[in-house]
Amino acid sequence: MGGAFLIKHLATPIPNKKERLSRLDGLRAVAIIGVFIYHFTWFWTSAAQGQNLLPYDDVLAFIPMADVGYLGVYLFFLISGQVILITLERTKNPVDFFIKRVARLWPTLILCGTLTFIVVSILGPPELQSTIPEYLISLLILPPNKIAPVFGASDWQWLDGAYWSLWVEVRFYALFGLIFYVFNKYWFYVWILFSAFCFILTILVQFASVQALEPIGSILIYQYLPFFTLGIAAQLRHRPQYISLLKWVIPASLIHIIILRYPVLGFDLGMIQHWIGLAFIIALYAMTVENTVGTKWLEPLSGIGRASYSFYLLHQVLGVSLIVGISTVIGPQWSVIMIAPLFLLLLVTSSIIYEKYEQPMNRLFVGKFVHTQKAIMDR
Repeated sequence: MGGAFLIKHLATPIPNKKERLSRLDGLRAVAIIGVFIYHFTWFWTSAAQGQNLLPYDDVLAFIPMADVGYLGVYLFFLISGQVILITLERTKNPVDFFIKRVARLWPTLILCGTLTFIVVSILGPPELQSTIPEYLISLLILPPNKIAPVFGASDWQWLDGAYWSLWVEVRFYALFGLIFYVFNKYWFYVWILFSAFCFILTILVQFASVQALEPIGSILIYQYLPFFTLGIAAQLRHRPQYISLLKWVIPASLIHIIILRYPVLGFDLGMIQHWIGLAFIIALYAMTVENTVGTKWLEPLSGIGRASYSFYLLHQVLGVSLIVGISTVIGPQWSVIMIAPLFLLLLVTSSIIYEKYEQPMNRLFVGKFVHTQKAIMDR
């Protein structure tokens, strides 16, 4: 049933390419809004049983589904699987693909990471402040906890905890690019075998407690692989040579996701919300790629989606630091009113970065280093 749901048309497809891209960008907006709500109503409050840094504490934790807003990151992974396949098919060789990914990620990361480092160093609480080595390693998208022992340190952290997903993305680019270029026209069959291996690895780690395999699985991003695979499947869903395989791959990926998340199976409110949220993002993604009429509401959100990368990089520790800093002036009891202005500030800043910096830098890199007849800007 899951495979048929994704493969079949749910409604007459909309032929307008601009509308389709707008809805995909709208999905990015849904993802970033969910992550923002999660961090500013739940994660940095006492409700999350972690670091309680927001001066208004958990007064907003009552918001339905706030504690599962992190699932927006998984929605980003679904989109990434589809978009990276598009990019690979439009790129002539691995060098061009590498340059396009560098152009997409690092100029904006350097700018936003530097802004974060400066603002948090001035306004942020000590718990969020980073050292220069942590700042530099984070800009290289290398996991600080793995690099720290090399330099005799033990407690290095990401400049912003949200960067963990960039490390996942970079590994996906490397694995997918390697399989795509090495195996050429057989790449999808190899990807299926790779996914099957990760599926078995998941079973061994989750059910057989073979923890010795977990480091291997982490390198292979087995925890997130089925989301990327579903995105890849979405791009291939109307190609006749793959349809019979997708009827197996899509349900298997959904089962893989369930197995990965089985520790949160249960009937308390938090667990029920988790499964509802997970089902929602997968169903919304499926409906969006099929261009169903019910997803037209995503189009007005496309502007937020286009600016979502810089928004994602800036929103968390910089945002928390701004609220903490301003609360010393207006008082902790009034700090909650800063959430909406903070969101607007981040949105305006991210939109400016996208239009005036991210896109021009992307064009500069691609135009200078990628020698193709038509340099296609990655969305």
